[in-house]
Amino acid sequence: MTPGLKKGLSEPRVLLIAYYFPPSGLVGTVRIAKFAKYLKRLGWGTRVISVFTKYYQTTNPDSIMDVAGIPVSRTKRVPQLIRLVNEEGLYWLPHLTARLVSVLRHWRPHIVLFTGGPFAHWLLTPFIRRLYGIPYILDFRDPWRLDPYRRDKGMFSYLYRLMASVIEPIAIDNASYIVNVTEQATEMFKKKYPRFRQKFLTLHNGFDPEDLGGERPSVSFSRCDIAYVGAFGEFRNPEPFFLAFRKLILEKALKPDEIHFVWVGKHEDGPLETISRLGIRDYCALVGYKPYLEALSYIRGSKACLLVSGNHPYEPTTKVFDYIALDKWIIALLGSDGFLSSLLDKYESVIKVLNPDPEKAYGALKAFFEMSHRGEKQATEPNIKQEFNRQIITSMLSQVLEKAIDEFK
Repeated sequence: MTPGLKKGLSEPRVLLIAYYFPPSGLVGTVRIAKFAKYLKRLGWGTRVISVFTKYYQTTNPDSIMDVAGIPVSRTKRVPQLIRLVNEEGLYWLPHLTARLVSVLRHWRPHIVLFTGGPFAHWLLTPFIRRLYGIPYILDFRDPWRLDPYRRDKGMFSYLYRLMASVIEPIAIDNASYIVNVTEQATEMFKKKYPRFRQKFLTLHNGFDPEDLGGERPSVSFSRCDIAYVGAFGEFRNPEPFFLAFRKLILEKALKPDEIHFVWVGKHEDGPLETISRLGIRDYCALVGYKPYLEALSYIRGSKACLLVSGNHPYEPTTKVFDYIALDKWIIALLGSDGFLSSLLDKYESVIKVLNPDPEKAYGALKAFFEMSHRGEKQATEPNIKQEFNRQIITSMLSQVLEKAIDEFK
């Protein structure tokens, strides 16, 4: 029995509600998969409700290993009826409702954890608490109503925001606790919902040491690879880096076997056009999307890793934890002084630039390149690796679940 639970519970049971779950290849899947993996090891009876894998655009078969032995009940979802409304939770809601009622009646979990996005199916949360007498916790991988990067316009966007403004406060009102991935996000929610300040807490993303140990492959394209893993999207601007990269190549007359930018992620038109326009294609390895464990091999093979952030302090990009765990130099071009900036202040092997322009980015890139040629490398503080170890983070979640159950009785 997990410490802290009532003596009458021989095995505490937690039900996870997650639209994206292995083998989904979405980066957000990793968080809930690691929670499930380590909750099971901590003695929790763990079950999951998710959708059939045919609804995932990308899959990562390797991720199944993390959740082996955990029962997953998969459902259909209705077709996307409104082309401009991409909130999957809305289309999942009818089938999820039927399956959830069945699981609550027959398995009777002690607590339910919802992770999102998507979010619209959180409309079900008060019924879990009020009709079935079961507490629940909300896990915001990203904000919903408070998403600072949402730029949609028009009637459907208005209706989407209206839906969020109705469902989110109801879900928060009835929740035992609400989990965010950065302190900045937690403070953002506390400011929006001051009545529920005591409910909000932070459990960071991180890395799983079991993904990093043993003999793992590495992939490199030059003597000095600079790797970037993931998407840039609309709110991360890589152009200052690309301009700086071209300037370094020209000023030092570098050949492709001397330096490479390695992009591991789904190709995006904007960055591809910039690379072509600047004439640096021969110095770039555009490897496309790779499953998580394979993506790590490109980080291992690099001399440094690139981090480009948007302009909001809450931004929780998960790639930084893999960079740190693998002891890589980090060239960080940050649009705001927030979570990432504070995190990197604890890390030794970083060159950090706030509000970067091409000249600032060039200064950072040149400094790294020269240090790399001198063979400089600083040791990682062990404490930062402990702080972002997913096994330890899940132990903290376990304590939150236990507290919620005890308080609800």
